[in-house]
Amino acid sequence: MTALELASLADVRRYARGALQAADAADAVPVPIEQVAAAAGLHTAQDLYEMGEDVPPRIRAIMAKMARKVLGAFDLRERQIYLDTTMALPRQRFVHGHETGHAVLPWHTRAYMGDDATTLALDTRDLLEQEANAFSAELLFAGSGFTRRADDSAPGLGRPLELAETYGTSAHAALRRYAEHSSHEVALLVFGKLTVHANGAPGLKVFPKQCAQSPSFTRRLGAIVSLVPPVMSTAHGDAVTVAARATHGVEDTTTLRVPDQRRGGHVDLTAEVFTNGHLRFVLLHRNPRFAGPRVRIASALTLTQHCDRNVSPRRRETLE
Repeated sequence: MTALELASLADVRRYARGALQAADAADAVPVPIEQVAAAAGLHTAQDLYEMGEDVPPRIRAIMAKMARKVLGAFDLRERQIYLDTTMALPRQRFVHGHETGHAVLPWHTRAYMGDDATTLALDTRDLLEQEANAFSAELLFAGSGFTRRADDSAPGLGRPLELAETYGTSAHAALRRYAEHSSHEVALLVFGKLTVHANGAPGLKVFPKQCAQSPSFTRRLGAIVSLVPPVMSTAHGDAVTVAARATHGVEDTTTLRVPDQRRGGHVDLTAEVFTNGHLRFVLLHRNPRFAGPRVRIASALTLTQHCDRNVSPRRRETLE
């Protein structure tokens, strides 16, 4: 990340926390995004696809140009946000926060904004979209509130997955937030859904831009993507074997050996596996001597039910 991007991120966090304070929502969980948007002078979000011809012509023009389905849009002049309400509720909340970021950040001066899966992606190259994504994350996780609560427990999958429901976010977002900001030595490996072959054995492709690690993990071992190959096969250990067979929910706790590039030799890390049906996640951590109680990991059935609750009502009717 460049110095400009780091300075930009610090500004974004400052504005996001200011928005929470202005809405008297700094301690509200889950964060009331609509209340934050109202405090910023925005109208109640409208359903983008139920408005038909009432969608402003400039927004319709943006929708026609974008390669993928538009999930959110913002009209600066009318102070109006539009959302695709068929999205799962955590996704709606993220997009709502993203569009609110476009409205609140004073240097985001485009009169009309449209966002699809590309501009909302973690690896988007557009700096304004990166900033709006960061703004939304700061809102949804109540600044440092999520991290403080997650770190009250010993490192592991249980607490961030539990808090994902509390904060109204996806499990994916909660795990990444946890890995990036935790005071514990934790790292998140993210694999694709499809099994590949590496050196004659089943394997998984690492998604490097989705991976993350805490500052203390970085100081101790470095970036997680520097410790593992781009494609990991089951020959690399039980953690990859467990991740490769995972279908949905939480799998067995196992271990993963990584090189200790600074001190020599290897380090065995506890590895906990979770999949949301689209990506496979391996949370790696070292257990500190004093870290608080461990949170029991929810069963796969419970997590499946949680995912079902996060489907929008209109989308659920379609599925049924």
